[in-house]
Amino acid sequence: MGNVLGMVCGTDSNFTSASASCSHRTIIDGNALGGYFIVGTSALLPFDISATAMQTELQLLTGMGNVSVSRSGPDNQLGYTWTITWLTVSGNVPQLQFSNSLTGSAATVKGATVQDGNTISGKFALSYYDKITSYIAWNASSDTLQAALQQIVGSVSVYKTVASTEGGSSYLVTFNELSGDIPLVVPLYSKLLSGVGAVIKVFEKVKGSLALGNSLKLSFLSPLHCSHSQVPSGQCGAPISEYLVSIGDTAASTDQNLILPVDYTIQKVRLAAPSLYDVVYFVGEDATGYFQLAYNLAVTGPISAHASAQDLRDALEALPDVQTVSVSRSYSQDLLSSSVQASQGSHSLQCPNSGPSCQFETLTAGDLVSVQGSWYRVASSFRGSAYQLPLALANDSTILTSYVGSTSSSASVYRWARGFEWTITFLSVSTSAVSPLTSPLSGLNPASASVSIRADDCVNCMYISGLSVLTKYYLHLKAVNSRGFGAVQTTTGVPLEIPAAPNSVSVISMSGSQLLAYFSPPSGVISDITQYTIQWDTNADFTHVANGSPSCSSVGYGSCELQGAAINVVPPFSYHINYLTIQTIYYVRVAARNAVSQVSSADTTRWSQVASAVTANQPPTAPVSVRTIVSGLQSLQVLIVQPVSNGGVPITAYLIEWDASAQFDDPTTYGSTTQLPADLPLLQMSSTTLVYELTGLTTGVSYYVRVSAKNSIRFGGATTSAYSSTPAGKPSNPASVTLTTAKSQSTSITSTNVSWVAPSGSFPNGGSAITGYNIEWWEAGSVAEVQAIQFKSKNFPNPSNGQFNLRFGPKPGVVYSTGNLNYQSNSFIIRSELMDLGYATTRDDFNYDNLIGDVSVSRSSLPGLGYQWLVTFNSELNQGNQVSLKGNSLASTSAGETVEVFEVVKGQRSFGLAEVQILQVLSLGSTDPLDLGGWFRLAFNGSQSLTAYLPVNASELQLKHALEELSTLRSVNVHKATVQSSLQGLSVAGFQWTVTFLGDVGDQPALQLDSSLLYTSKTAVQATVFDGDNTLGEDGSKLADTYPGEAPKNYNIRSVGADVRSFTISGLVPGNTYYVAVSAVNAYGTGSRTLPSPVASTTLSKQAPQPPAAVSVGVHAGSSTALDVTFSAPLSDGGAQVLSYRVELDISTRFLNPIYTVIPCAAGSTHSVFQIKTAGLLNDPLVGGYYSLTLSRNRATFTTDPIPFDATATRSEEAGLLQLVTGTSASLSNHSAVVTATFAADKLIFPGDRLSFDHALQLHPQEVFTVLTVLGTSITLTSPVLLAPSSASPVTSQVFRFSGGRGTTLSSKVACTSDSALCPPSRLQQSGSIQSKLESIPEALTLGVSVDRNPPDASNGIIYRVTFLDASLKGSLNFDLSVTANSQQLVTASGAAGTVTVTKLSDGVAYSNCVGTHTVPADKALATGMYYFARVFAVNEIGYSLPQVSASSQKPQVVPGPPTSVALSVVSATELRVVFNPPASDGGDAISSYRVDYSIHSDFSGAQSQLLQHLSGGAPFFKTISGLATGVPVYVRVSAANSQGFGAWAASIPSSLNPYQSSGAPSSVLLRATSSSMLTVSFGYPLSDGGDVISKYRVEWDVAAGFNSLLALPNKGYVELDATLFASYTVSYLTAGQIYYFRVFAINSAGLGTPALASPASLAPSLQVPGRPHTIQALPGLLAGTITLSWQRPRVPAHGIPCSGIATLPNDCPAAVGGGLPQSDGGVSISEYEVEANDQVDFSGFDSTTVTTTATSYNLAGLTPGRTYFIRVLARNAQGAGSYCAYSEPNCLVVSNHVQVVATPIAA
Repeated sequence: MGNVLGMVCGTDSNFTSASASCSHRTIIDGNALGGYFIVGTSALLPFDISATAMQTELQLLTGMGNVSVSRSGPDNQLGYTWTITWLTVSGNVPQLQFSNSLTGSAATVKGATVQDGNTISGKFALSYYDKITSYIAWNASSDTLQAALQQIVGSVSVYKTVASTEGGSSYLVTFNELSGDIPLVVPLYSKLLSGVGAVIKVFEKVKGSLALGNSLKLSFLSPLHCSHSQVPSGQCGAPISEYLVSIGDTAASTDQNLILPVDYTIQKVRLAAPSLYDVVYFVGEDATGYFQLAYNLAVTGPISAHASAQDLRDALEALPDVQTVSVSRSYSQDLLSSSVQASQGSHSLQCPNSGPSCQFETLTAGDLVSVQGSWYRVASSFRGSAYQLPLALANDSTILTSYVGSTSSSASVYRWARGFEWTITFLSVSTSAVSPLTSPLSGLNPASASVSIRADDCVNCMYISGLSVLTKYYLHLKAVNSRGFGAVQTTTGVPLEIPAAPNSVSVISMSGSQLLAYFSPPSGVISDITQYTIQWDTNADFTHVANGSPSCSSVGYGSCELQGAAINVVPPFSYHINYLTIQTIYYVRVAARNAVSQVSSADTTRWSQVASAVTANQPPTAPVSVRTIVSGLQSLQVLIVQPVSNGGVPITAYLIEWDASAQFDDPTTYGSTTQLPADLPLLQMSSTTLVYELTGLTTGVSYYVRVSAKNSIRFGGATTSAYSSTPAGKPSNPASVTLTTAKSQSTSITSTNVSWVAPSGSFPNGGSAITGYNIEWWEAGSVAEVQAIQFKSKNFPNPSNGQFNLRFGPKPGVVYSTGNLNYQSNSFIIRSELMDLGYATTRDDFNYDNLIGDVSVSRSSLPGLGYQWLVTFNSELNQGNQVSLKGNSLASTSAGETVEVFEVVKGQRSFGLAEVQILQVLSLGSTDPLDLGGWFRLAFNGSQSLTAYLPVNASELQLKHALEELSTLRSVNVHKATVQSSLQGLSVAGFQWTVTFLGDVGDQPALQLDSSLLYTSKTAVQATVFDGDNTLGEDGSKLADTYPGEAPKNYNIRSVGADVRSFTISGLVPGNTYYVAVSAVNAYGTGSRTLPSPVASTTLSKQAPQPPAAVSVGVHAGSSTALDVTFSAPLSDGGAQVLSYRVELDISTRFLNPIYTVIPCAAGSTHSVFQIKTAGLLNDPLVGGYYSLTLSRNRATFTTDPIPFDATATRSEEAGLLQLVTGTSASLSNHSAVVTATFAADKLIFPGDRLSFDHALQLHPQEVFTVLTVLGTSITLTSPVLLAPSSASPVTSQVFRFSGGRGTTLSSKVACTSDSALCPPSRLQQSGSIQSKLESIPEALTLGVSVDRNPPDASNGIIYRVTFLDASLKGSLNFDLSVTANSQQLVTASGAAGTVTVTKLSDGVAYSNCVGTHTVPADKALATGMYYFARVFAVNEIGYSLPQVSASSQKPQVVPGPPTSVALSVVSATELRVVFNPPASDGGDAISSYRVDYSIHSDFSGAQSQLLQHLSGGAPFFKTISGLATGVPVYVRVSAANSQGFGAWAASIPSSLNPYQSSGAPSSVLLRATSSSMLTVSFGYPLSDGGDVISKYRVEWDVAAGFNSLLALPNKGYVELDATLFASYTVSYLTAGQIYYFRVFAINSAGLGTPALASPASLAPSLQVPGRPHTIQALPGLLAGTITLSWQRPRVPAHGIPCSGIATLPNDCPAAVGGGLPQSDGGVSISEYEVEANDQVDFSGFDSTTVTTTATSYNLAGLTPGRTYFIRVLARNAQGAGSYCAYSEPNCLVVSNHVQVVATPIAA
């Protein structure tokens, strides 16, 4: 295929000495495609682009939509064909256009349409009774359809959705004007609509009803499993045909029956697999495999369990009786609970403490749940609560979301049923009515998966009329199918009617702006009234109310609902109507409401009689001033200086008006409100300034505000603010953010591109133009805190004292101090003292303060000054920015000694930490916060403006909104608390707000507080802001519970302009994961972040390296089997270190068979690993002691400090490691020191072990118990176990072994080094880990060790594995580890000595520079004299680079090679001939002879040889080997010799042959009639095969005995058959009654052998009886005394010879002329089968039954229950009965197992 390499001439010395020449040339190059092509405006596409890549590129093209692509090929020129299906673009699409830069002769790209797209077009009309709409376009908008319908049916509401890819639509029409159950409108579309399968279907979704009090509406869910499908076992299993509804006014007399037929226009197909519900954590497996659907007996093809809606639609519309359907898909669901409390806006669902379980605990975090039709995920924070279920986004369980449905106390919650549900709407079918779908047996996994089909649920689908109002009715509902009635479902209902008009309505004037209305309930039934509507208007016909927007607070007119407490009083009821105009007549009316007040859109309200009154008082003067402050996106704070005069009477109200116009004449922005003076707080106790918060304004609109005051007479003049203010704030977050990162490129991937869409929504820019965007990015992972402790002395190195200690106080009031340290203390002493802080004293409750977890400490000198210790906080306990250690010198001030602590690296938690500051306002000398008053304001980080005024008791929300209005501050969270405490002996009370900075990153400055307007009725006000920092108090503990902000790891931020929508983040590290966020900026600050979707992060791919550079190959001096290859490092390592290079050598630049060598680099170095094993004795475990290790490296030897027998593996574990003791648990009794194990524990737990139990059970969770003795299951502790009050006694607990652990100077297990005061010998011997003991050796190790260990074995021994991280050295200089002589002090329980052994597991290897020149191959030999090219690959953790090939080839010095083209052939029954050519390489010397070795053994043992020395005739050479045995394989090989001797031999091809001749005649040739047109001949292996295996047989037939007739097929012919597959053959299409002769030849490598004539020699085709049935299966039946049988029709004819094939693998017989079944039935159709059952194997018993049937299965009945029966079956046709088959094997040829079965016994 395509081009091939040129051929090479091979010559010998005779050829060249004769001045002959050999050359070659290419006549025609092979043609193969390459290069690129373009589709439309796509990118360059490779000639062999994959289907997936093609799909991706096409979907990037404008207008292409979503497509599906498949690829076939390649052909012989590497051509491919792509098939493209448009999934979302409707109808035909234009022909694709191509351009190409393909390589290859006549290379081109062509496109052709396989199938045109389908689309709907045209028009239609609708009719209702005798009215018809005007024509409506096929794609009409909802408004157009609404207008057309309103021509014939009056007012309607129309909602449109797109329903299909062909452009079809769905319209939901609500009839507003027509009442009751109306007939369907009729669509008229015949010949008006175009498009294959175009149809319009009208069906009823909700039945209409008149607003009467004599009916009930019915809704219910269709049964899940009533269908002919794979429903769960024991479920319904047949479609519902109708529902029977019974109703009555008592539960016992539901005697009125109604029939509700089932409409299958809409059907739901549901897959479920409840067995896949997750119980530990969410995996999300669902039903897989396939299922099928059937309609009117026609069955679809297999449908994937994950089929899309379109897939299912295509499958159904392929059925003959289904024309058009509409399909949608959702998750299938199972009801979890119907009693859940769901509150709109809440982040969780609640389950009542009383009542049935909601089964929340059966869910796992990440599970899908549905509530009121919306899907959510169970939030990742869920931990199995039975009472609260947190909600998250349906596509991300880590993002909390709120419930969006309506509030309900009995909401139904569904869980995902682990499958999908498809809703199918049948729009057009060929059947008279829509039939229910069925589903054959599916191929779904798991086995429990089910397929259920049901009709649509009933939603108000039936109205029951003729009932009595307010009477309770009992309804019984039963589903009916072919199997009868289903279970009864019951409910009750009460018909209701609209209440009558209220009585005694009156109204009186309360002021110029207020009326008071009175009314009484209606006459008659009032128990169902839930509220009253009261309306008022200045027009008697209430036109303002009808045409305006009335509310409880609208001005001039209004409408308000009275309910709850307002009407739970003794009538008459009353209502104050406010916001009225003085001296104006108002008309008032009232209506009562119940549940059916508004069933119809027509106004059926029964209004009361209208009452009226006139409002009627000396107005105050205008306010002195009005000032506004922006306080939110939709709010202004209005500061009103009260009027100088109140008009002689108290001011009763303030009218506050706002408008965008200073003249207040803009009706679109105008608004007003009237406020009572009591509702307007004073800004300061003695102030005349009132404060009003004006809300509900339009963001971005500038408002003027005017205020007028009112007294009992009327309003006075108004004062307008001097300037307008614009409610605004920070912009919304960008609508979406997308990350795009290259997957591969020629250089390392160190950048990503972030793009975004501008904010959208109601207030995208926050009311102020966006000025730019901030792009932030960071990495996950934490940064450890590092602090430096410096001891300095002016007398160093001989300080006068040299003692100091360290303090650490991470929480207010919590501070501990180390013991006294020496200025020369090594790092492990400092580490030990820090980690043991909080354990200096014994506590009865064992509740120690764990202040510092694992730390790393290193010590260095400060030349001439002292020492420095760097402390790195490694533990999760100390993540983030830590409070500072505090040093305290014990020397006198004059000694000149100081101890200082500096923060070297600020700790950062993974993803950072929000700054937390505290704002505190206290009243000194007070016990009640209400003693405080006034207002305060805040500023932040240089903001030029302050917040709006906040009351002293500001709510969390008020403070949050105020702070977020500051331009320098982003989003915050606020928590408010009341303070009632004492301060330095003085009682204080007030408020405290904890402010968490959610938006601002890193450490922030303190909030600035303006407290000048605060006051108290007590001693004084103290207002304080506690900055988010680690400031220490005088006692050395943290001053306040605030926290400095921590930026995420490697946090960066960049700002771009307002018009920029993308940004490239560069300088990133391949392999690292980066998180990105984008936020918009305006004059009010920076808005919220948007993270990329669907994934918030990107991981920069590491790539394979670029090819190595400067690759060349040269001769390696003195070697005839190797070459030197030289190369340099690649230009790019792909972002990952190069681990090795692969160097390949090959004779061809195609490198089809390369020889390779791998050259490791330094990055691929390995480490030395040792095993340390401690052991006790059999039944005598280790209980104590220690040992030391000796470490050698580079001729230096070191000895460790003593290592305790139970040492932890790593430094971090020294702080304390709890490990579960597997294999047993324990029974604990309160106040008992004896613990009982569930199993013998003496191999699991040992004396001296420290144990802990389930912390929830222990009274003191941190208490650790020491084992005194272990005897069987009895474990005695040194102290009794105290159980928590809530724990039962006895109680079973898990058992944990505690290793390591903090403690006092004497008891701590934290590693230390010898120090008389802080680390005495007893402590040294019992503390520390293997890691610490090795790393504490001065100057022994640089990089340290990695250690892991196994749990203790049965002798309490432990295995450790130690990996040395420093580079391994060669030979004896490498690491060596051994047990120090005489150091073993391990002790067993009996006092015997334990053992410790050290074993080397691996020698590390350190590789050096791997580029340059290398001799290759390292472990193989090259072919002498052959030219080799070299190519080199670079390898990193990702994979191999592309190769770099040397520019030229080179050959090594050679020795003679093996001959070539050694071919072996048969000459005669005793001779073979070998033919061969010279070697590919003559080794630099002429070939002098060849030696031919031959042997009957493949290993050439006992071989004979012949020399060929006359070579002048030239190649090819040949040699005949005579005197061989016929049929015996002979192996042959040939070797060439030159002056250096014989070279390697070459085996012949084939490697052996056997001398042979033609075969003898086949044996056992039998001829039999199979049918009237077929004869079957069988044959066997010949007695003599001529010395060669028979490969074929030839079967010949003719009408002439001499096989010499002139006839053609089918009356004369032959066929050759594979001898391994055939021992018989059937000839078809013969003439009945015609005599045919047959003979058979055997064929071996010599050709045709002697023929054998058939027996008989001739025969005529004729009809036969059938062959034997076979594969009989017998099973006990379902009923007593029955057997279920099945069998297969005969495969082998009656004569017992397979039609073809072999006895163990027969083939079916041919079919008759014209087709049909195989002719194993004798040529006549089988009329029946005879089945006989007998209690004897020879069928001679008396208990016998014989039946006949036309089927291939039968249920035998009437047998003796429990008796064993033998079965046999024969087939019968018109020719008679065939032979019985009484065996279970297939084909009934090779048989051994009789068919026998026990008739089903009688059930016990």
